Amino acid sequence: MDFGSFCKGAYLARDFVNTKAWFSGKERLTGPDEVRALLRRHDLDRRVAKAEIPRIHELRDRVRSVFAAADEVSVRRQIATLLADYPSRPELAASGEGGVTFAPVGNDAVSWLGANVATGLAFFVAQHGTARLGLCGASDCDDAFVDESKNHTKHYCSVGCTRNENVRAFRARKRKSETA
Repeated sequence: MDFGSFCKGAYLARDFVNTKAWFSGKERLTGPDEVRALLRRHDLDRRVAKAEIPRIHELRDRVRSVFAAADEVSVRRQIATLLADYPSRPELAASGEGGVTFAPVGNDAVSWLGANVATGLAFFVAQHGTARLGLCGASDCDDAFVDESKNHTKHYCSVGCTRNENVRAFRARKRKSETA
């Protein structure tokens, strides 16, 4: 079964998690404008109140744990918990659009964002499995990634991290051969 556009929420989840630099602790979602900018990059829009920012940060930490989970059972359990805490209901799309959409049950920005991310992760995992979600394996990065590679072997969040780790490994081998 092809879940098509419903899987897009996994990419929103990845970008949402990556709004915090986990090694340095630098926060990129400091206010409503930054949250709305994130949503607009995914063709979404929602009003966000400044008072919701701490709860949005808490949600982001929970979503990150999905990417950090060590095994399939943990990933599925955490997504199920997000779906229960941030429910959505299926609705027919607007006249002329066709299809079905999932409308968040809650009206606040945190509930709305949580429902979109949880639903997207659930559809993504149903179609592609849990092994395609992870955290970057680079020694100086901890960003989330969604593995879109054909052979399911992605270990880094970007080409830059892949290159940096390859350079580090090359230099370590070179140092080792010079001391031998």
